[in-house]
Amino acid sequence: MTKKTLNYAFFILLLSSLTITNWSCDKIFGKEDEEEPEGIITAEKTSLKSGEVCMLSADFELTSDSYPANFNNEYIYLIANNNSLFFVVPNIEAGTYSLVATVNEIDYNFSFDIIQSQNIENPDQYVGNIKQEVIALIENNILFTSELVAVGLMDSIEAVNNTSLWYTYISEINQQFESLSESDKLEFAQMYEANRDWIDEFMALTSSSYYKSGWDCKPIFDAGRLEHEEGNTFTAAKYALEYKFCKLEKVQTITSYVNKVTTLLSKIDPLSYMATVWEMVVTPIIDRISKELGINKDEVIGDDFEDDNKVNLTFINNTPKNIFATIRYRSVNQSDVNAGNSFSSFAGIYNQFISSFQSFLNIYPDNNAFAPFFSNNSKSIPFNHYMEILNISNSLVVLKSSSIVDDNWEVVFETDKTEDQTFTYDLIYNDGKTELSKTISATLTINICPPTVIDADGNVYNTVQIGTQCWMKENLKTTSYKNGISIPYESDGNNWSNLSTGAYVWNKNDNSWKDIYGALYNWYAVDNVNGLCPEGWHVPGWEEWKALTVYIEGVPSDDGQSPIADLLKSCRQVDSPMGGNCNTADHPRWTDSNIYYGTDNYGFSALPGGFRWTDGGFSWPGYNTKWWSSENFDKGYMARMAEIDHRYNLIWFGSGEDKKYGLSVRCLKD
Repeated sequence: MTKKTLNYAFFILLLSSLTITNWSCDKIFGKEDEEEPEGIITAEKTSLKSGEVCMLSADFELTSDSYPANFNNEYIYLIANNNSLFFVVPNIEAGTYSLVATVNEIDYNFSFDIIQSQNIENPDQYVGNIKQEVIALIENNILFTSELVAVGLMDSIEAVNNTSLWYTYISEINQQFESLSESDKLEFAQMYEANRDWIDEFMALTSSSYYKSGWDCKPIFDAGRLEHEEGNTFTAAKYALEYKFCKLEKVQTITSYVNKVTTLLSKIDPLSYMATVWEMVVTPIIDRISKELGINKDEVIGDDFEDDNKVNLTFINNTPKNIFATIRYRSVNQSDVNAGNSFSSFAGIYNQFISSFQSFLNIYPDNNAFAPFFSNNSKSIPFNHYMEILNISNSLVVLKSSSIVDDNWEVVFETDKTEDQTFTYDLIYNDGKTELSKTISATLTINICPPTVIDADGNVYNTVQIGTQCWMKENLKTTSYKNGISIPYESDGNNWSNLSTGAYVWNKNDNSWKDIYGALYNWYAVDNVNGLCPEGWHVPGWEEWKALTVYIEGVPSDDGQSPIADLLKSCRQVDSPMGGNCNTADHPRWTDSNIYYGTDNYGFSALPGGFRWTDGGFSWPGYNTKWWSSENFDKGYMARMAEIDHRYNLIWFGSGEDKKYGLSVRCLKD
């Protein structure tokens, strides 16, 4: 048979690498006249056909990649992987044959009945039927992909790519099967028939109907989805983990069949283009199954329950504060294999699957892109439903109210004392099925902030107290200094770049941004003797920006940056996981990010107003924001500023910009 013929023969056998079998096993011990064996080696079946792959399973660790054996006086080698041994039955007549396998210097005896495969009377028809079965399997997968998109379980772009690939496979299969000679077809049919039992099971188990109905894990999946739709975050996560463990049985069986296929492939010249057939058809199926297992792509629930990512929270007397907890997810990773935790069994079995695939890659390394793998991903998802506060430790502090307002859980503590109060409380999560508790330390500060402030134009701004500082919650939009003198508006880019006096502009020269993001001022307006902020307020200095970050982060920053930007950003963002009004594409809002999203824990409500370059060009709103400080920086033509970008969880406050830039301004109470 030619290399090309072998490609087609093993193409079908490769597909079967993911099947599940329930063959019985007979226990075979070592010989009585030798030293005590390490354990037991069993054969998965004792009735075999010529050309069939046989698997032997050891209940002890196999330390070599292969072991010598004698099959009917013919010396062969058994391929070892994951404490299993594999070999292909030689092409011999029917009868009873012995196998003596030498493992760790102990001989293990086996007896096999070799039977003849079914006589193939019409190889052309036989091979044609196999081709149609494979194509039908692929076509069903294409239809299943469409259904996944329809219910939102697969991205449409991914579906288009997958579908295009499947159609390519069908075309290649048709072309390659047509090229088989009559003798090739006969040899192919005989090889296929010898391994037909487990191939047929694979065909059934990888069909789309198997995934949609009739499998034990589906009720668990449906129950978890229902809990998720009802907002029962932790209970839904528990179902998700149970579902992944349910599917673990399939991975265990897949592993043995990857090894079977590798055993067959080891008999072929690795330079043949068998690997191309694997890449076209088999590895996408393995990739699909490994994704569904959720080990290398999805996350599973951890065991932590935390409030606001902070040990100590600050509340302002009689002022609502948005409170949420986070559930932390992480992937099952390599370190879990020997960690002795609840994931160790799960990780260990998947590690065996990876090891089996690696044995295949040792023969055909070009398929590395499809290999399953561990990852170390993690993420946190905020939530605020089914929460309550109990057991306040300080009798001088009272929980005045707690309610959901615009998808935010707003909590109000109060005291009639004039001094700050420290206390603890128990944060309780209870969705009726899962109950969790965590004790939180907190401080209740006396409000030094007026609720609003008015600028020289009559614009009214909401305020927020953060620690001992009182900030505007919005960017400044005044067109006048605090004494009523007008600030020049400069629309022309060339003129802007030549200014050395105060000026402002609306982003893109569009005044519809005024009430959304405020104005952009050059630093000369900030430094003007007439005063940019309202009476009793000022543009914050560098130390005051730093004090804000120290209060939230808890430690001073020496490098002019602090990882607290998400806590300061408005929650309004494209694809925000906070949901509700936070998840929006309408301005004002941050552009989407797969990693970082605003939670606005402190009510600072930072919004991305963009900025103006020194040459008069504009950075579009939605991506970042820069605020002036009142201080010079480095060379005389620069001034300090603070900056937040949608791509990061950092606020930078130690650098500067050219004073000709147009930046936003946040005012701070004196």
